[in-house]
Amino acid sequence: MDPLKVTRIGEWLPDFSVILLGALLSYAAAPGPLIAIFAAFLFATSSYFIINDYFDAPYDRFKKNNTNPIAKGKLSKGAALGLAAASLAIAFSIVYFLLPSFILHLFLASMTISFLYSAKPFRFKERFLIDVATHGAMGSVVILIGYLLFAPADSMIALFSLLMFIFSVVQALYGEIRDFAYDKKAGFRNTVCTLGIRNSILLVIVLYAASILLFALITYLYFPLYVFATLVPVAVYLNFLVKTYRSPRINGAAFIARDKKIRFLLVIGFSIVFLHLLWINLAG
Repeated sequence: MDPLKVTRIGEWLPDFSVILLGALLSYAAAPGPLIAIFAAFLFATSSYFIINDYFDAPYDRFKKNNTNPIAKGKLSKGAALGLAAASLAIAFSIVYFLLPSFILHLFLASMTISFLYSAKPFRFKERFLIDVATHGAMGSVVILIGYLLFAPADSMIALFSLLMFIFSVVQALYGEIRDFAYDKKAGFRNTVCTLGIRNSILLVIVLYAASILLFALITYLYFPLYVFATLVPVAVYLNFLVKTYRSPRINGAAFIARDKKIRFLLVIGFSIVFLHLLWINLAG
């Protein structure tokens, strides 16, 4: 058995950062509810990864870099399902007993989408456009939970939620570009397998361009002092992606490898806003 690997401890950090961003945007974050929602998502995300590995096992065993403990035979399917159920029960108990009821509804929606994304017979991750749309929805719900835990909905969180939707879509596309050869062999009809690598890379660039415009609008409306400081590194990053796409030898692996070398510019743009929010919350 390999229960810790199947929960992918550490891969839930992006969810934590998005929840924290939502909480900081409310300017009213409190440690108690934050710790509770962090704990709930730790167990819920672990459960999601287990379910994902459970249904991906028949396909993952053919990958060269197979990290799926179920596919490698290190964790039985029965043990995996038991661990997933226990983790999900703990997550729902935390939300039900410690957080407001409307958060429970959002949390339930998030977990339902996650289940439909991986589980048979639905397997949204194998369906053209539905795969990226459901992955995008998961990102939107996470930031909404972080914000609505401390403040009512408004136009600012609506725009940030849309931004997280786009980023989650791009993240799904990156995963499909990375796994293109295996997904194609398995007969998947997801977005990248349908569009092809080059068209998918173009879609990534278009989505990043849309996110830059949206981020510019958000920064202008709510953080005007940081417009240039945030947009310059992000624009440089987009320019890099365009040049990469124009390379005649570009393929999925090369695109992802080059992207990793310069993605820190994208991180810089959002870190400026994040640190600004953190400073305001701590000062308040």
